[in-house]
Amino acid sequence: MSFRNRLLLGMGLIITAFVTAILIAYFGLRTTAGSFENFLDGTSALRQSYREMYAQGLQMGQALRNITLDPENPKAYQNLDKARDDFAIARQTAASVAGRIDGFTAKVAALEPLAALQAEAQKEVMAALRAGEIDAAKSLINSKETPAWRKLKQSLLDDLEVLKQLTQQERLRVAKEAEQRQHITLILTLLAIGIGGASVWTTLSYVRRELGGEPAYARAVAATIATGDLSQPIRVEATDNHSLLATLARMQSELRDLVSVLAKHASAVEQNVQSVSRATQDVA
Repeated sequence: MSFRNRLLLGMGLIITAFVTAILIAYFGLRTTAGSFENFLDGTSALRQSYREMYAQGLQMGQALRNITLDPENPKAYQNLDKARDDFAIARQTAASVAGRIDGFTAKVAALEPLAALQAEAQKEVMAALRAGEIDAAKSLINSKETPAWRKLKQSLLDDLEVLKQLTQQERLRVAKEAEQRQHITLILTLLAIGIGGASVWTTLSYVRRELGGEPAYARAVAATIATGDLSQPIRVEATDNHSLLATLARMQSELRDLVSVLAKHASAVEQNVQSVSRATQDVA
């Protein structure tokens, strides 16, 4: 593999590992945050609806008692009707968002018979009041309406407690999931660092193997040969036959042999010239 391809491969592995770590962290945390936000929206809406039903249930009981104390008070009748309407609206709102929280569709549906039981008791009380039977109305409040409300109230409080526990569990789940995402991101980051270190080490080893030594030393040897100095020995590993320094060492040796041959030829030519010169002098 060429040096260029080695370098590109190492960079590609490092970038891929880092990008993978970033994407997993980003999309994982985004998914976790989205699901938790949806859960919080659902529990918040349910909690608000349940509190509204609880408040309006209390308001209905208070209005019914005010009517019993003063059947001619129109404001008490208005308060009772308004509390009933608000209770119904809150129950409908709870039913519309219950699907966001596991198990709460059935819990909200279970409130309907309890609310119907209270409403039926209130009708009996109102019927007794219209008949002028105040004592009977009071008795019905104590024997039917109040027990019915207590059952409904307890169911509301139980569901609110379940919502509280579910919220705590969801917080723990999200925290655990976020911690797992962090661990995965950390592992991938460490993997990217390891790949980077391995890539640098292998690249340096490849360069050193191709050069036969340090780049600065190879540059100095090449500069020495370029100036014609063939006397400096070149340090090369005994088993190195293919590196740049090994090639320079062979080139240095061959240049030495060539210079030696040229020197011999030059000496022979000089001797021939001297012989010719003496012969010329003899002729002259």
